[in-house]
Amino acid sequence: MDGNKRVADFIWNISWNDLPEEVHQKVKLCLLDTLGATIGGTLTPVSKITANYITKLWPGNEATILLYNAHSSAAGAAFANGYALPMRSILMMTLSILKVTQVHKSFQYP
Repeated sequence: MDGNKRVADFIWNISWNDLPEEVHQKVKLCLLDTLGATIGGTLTPVSKITANYITKLWPGNEATILLYNAHSSAAGAAFANGYALPMRSILMMTLSILKVTQVHKSFQYP
């Protein structure tokens, strides 16, 4: 079995309850960090420009553009909200998750 297949099988078969409590806590912290960074990112000029543009490019009422009292299609809102999240936060979250997986070497992959 190649590496891609092993990783895909692991992701497909893992459940929240299979993960150690330390991983649960780290995931929750990462989600809160991401939410906080995204909310803070909505204050940037590029976020405001993107939110205004997206409501015209992808109109709709499927989803909310965070903190702008605006709606768009789901794809448009995902794009605008994604622009609010600074790239530094994505990198830091990824590195943080990698540290957790190194700590839990006893947790065996299938």
